[in-house]
Amino acid sequence: LEHFGARLTREGTAVTIQPEPQLAAREIPVPGDISSAAYFIAAAALVPHSEILIRNVGINPTRSGMLEVCRAMGADIQYLNERDDSGEPTADLLVRSSSLKGTVIEGAIIPALIDELPVLAVMAAFAKGETIIRNAKELKVKESDRLAVMVENLSAMGADITGTGIESSLIDMAKGVEVVQVSNGGGSNGTFTINLDSAL
Repeated sequence: LEHFGARLTREGTAVTIQPEPQLAAREIPVPGDISSAAYFIAAAALVPHSEILIRNVGINPTRSGMLEVCRAMGADIQYLNERDDSGEPTADLLVRSSSLKGTVIEGAIIPALIDELPVLAVMAAFAKGETIIRNAKELKVKESDRLAVMVENLSAMGADITGTGIESSLIDMAKGVEVVQVSNGGGSNGTFTINLDSAL
């Protein structure tokens, strides 16, 4: 709205819009969604000698929790060409293969990466040490119980992963996984095959 010429005032979580006689049309660049970029980020971080440049990705702090966690795990991610497109933080992401380590994912960061937790769980399968995910109960009420599906399918692939309680999932996996056909938990039609070993 500010890009269109509206006058906004902010106070805490409240926003007040002042009346305007006329708003002006503007072009609105739409950055790429971090959920779509997540798979390429994971692939580049995991496959040795990889380097990938992902252009025009939204890095709004309310949605970029995955990037913060990836960096905490040791992923080599650089922000290039950072900019503000119509009020939306955007950057190009340069991702290189990395040696990942386990981490704890919990608390305030969970809402900023809730949709990327399954991808992070796969990354944790190749990280050294233990990764713990807490406070992710929202995943249980998506199209399917994603926590249960993560545990079921990564276990089938040989990862050492344990679900602990309604609100938490504990992942302890550092040996990688093998190729299997996995279930999607009923969230969409059919099954799919994940091959994570062949490229590593």
